[in-house]
Amino acid sequence: MDGSPSTILQFDRFTLDLARCHLRADGQDIELRPKSFEVLRRLVESPERLLSKEEIISAVWPNVVVSDDSLARCMSDIRLALGDAEQRIIKTIPKRGYMFAVAVTRPAVRAGPPLPDRPSIAVLPLTNLSGDPQQDYFSDGISEDIVTSLSKFAGLFVIARHSSFRYRGANLDARQIGAELGVRYLLLGSVRHDAARVRITAELVDAATSEQLWAEYYDRELTGIFAVQDEVTQKIVGTLVAHISRFEVERAMAKPPGAFSAYDCWLRGSAIMRSSHGDPTGQKITAARVFFEQAIAADANYAPPVHGLASTCHAAWIEPYEALAAEYQQRATQERGLKLAQKSVELDPHLPDARVALAHSLRWLHRPEESQAEFARAYELNPNLVDYRYGLALIHWGRLEEGLGHLERIMRLDPFHPPACQTFLGNAYYFIGRYSEAIESLRAAARRLPTFRPTFVWLAATAAQLCNHEEAREAMTVVLRRDPAFTTGRWLELHRFARQADTDRVAEGLRKAGFPE
Repeated sequence: MDGSPSTILQFDRFTLDLARCHLRADGQDIELRPKSFEVLRRLVESPERLLSKEEIISAVWPNVVVSDDSLARCMSDIRLALGDAEQRIIKTIPKRGYMFAVAVTRPAVRAGPPLPDRPSIAVLPLTNLSGDPQQDYFSDGISEDIVTSLSKFAGLFVIARHSSFRYRGANLDARQIGAELGVRYLLLGSVRHDAARVRITAELVDAATSEQLWAEYYDRELTGIFAVQDEVTQKIVGTLVAHISRFEVERAMAKPPGAFSAYDCWLRGSAIMRSSHGDPTGQKITAARVFFEQAIAADANYAPPVHGLASTCHAAWIEPYEALAAEYQQRATQERGLKLAQKSVELDPHLPDARVALAHSLRWLHRPEESQAEFARAYELNPNLVDYRYGLALIHWGRLEEGLGHLERIMRLDPFHPPACQTFLGNAYYFIGRYSEAIESLRAAARRLPTFRPTFVWLAATAAQLCNHEEAREAMTVVLRRDPAFTTGRWLELHRFARQADTDRVAEGLRKAGFPE
């Protein structure tokens, strides 16, 4: 079967995937015996046309003599699967045959970015089969670990988690997902775990044809989950990059913690931190911090929760959260974050996220050379790293073209990038003086994340430069509601832009917007 859009047929609430022999409804697979599927396929491919019993039998059972009973059994299976007891979808024409009576559509695959010049893959979120939605964090964490491991290979183009996870539960064909993300391969699968065991299924699919390239099933004791992840990663890499060196394969293997509880707490804390931008109270950051501290208590030599804890310190230091007010703009908070980031690098110098955490801490301590060195090392360890904060750092260091290029690269690796990325892109346009483009990015970011203070600071300054005084005042009101002590001078001191021209331009916009000095 070719990979054209016509291999996907939709009718009523059902989707028929001819390439993969799947029938789905409302995001759920419906089981059909192979012959029953073939009968349904013949009917759906010829809507509103009478098909005789003889025509169907000769197509489905070629060169085999079967009775009408075989066809009747298949029709019974199909009607049960479709809930078609009243023959609304498939009509029986007495003594003549059957007619598929509802409209059939062949959805076109949405155009997306062109394929990269190297093997490209998106890891879709592994389905949580535990029956408990509260366990989503676990299957998500396994999926993200595979993304991270694959991203360390310079020979692979890996779509960021933020974009691939948008397809959770989506009733879409592999070809459509591949086209939208601009990748050749998809990793699909599921996770089921209880107190003692974990079961993982993984399937590598060619997104252009929906052809299964490799599939495996793992059933392990829960303490062996790290070996399972490593094995999945090695299998995929072996399929996509046949000549990758042994050193690179070994480098991609994540360092497992000494106790499973540390890993579990790390996953829980990470899941909470990813959603913390939308919480103005800071309670999510506090909750994530508890899990990171529990992970460290379980295994003090496990680096990820250490840099996770460092990220909570930075979040508490840079934004005025209600639950963390005592830590806002406090030197002790900033220094604790730096020490934690340094500790995570000491524990695992080959962990890119630890390097990024340290780079980020150094950047806000205004140590640009050291920060740049850590960012560079992180990208050396993981060429597909997606971190929009580096783009912001480059912009504020006066390297506008590099910063813009970095953000554009992120938006390609992460087509459904987080709203903060749009904020920083607007920031870059502001420095260049392209205010019309800046305000469009900032408005989009504000719609997606209406509580992120930096978006509204830059929106107020940009609107003021464009003489949109009412919009500037509204944005300023949002900022002052979040941070009544906000002043132009404090904002400039916080950032210490490398170029005087940038400092002057920001000061001008904030003053025009009406912020206090």
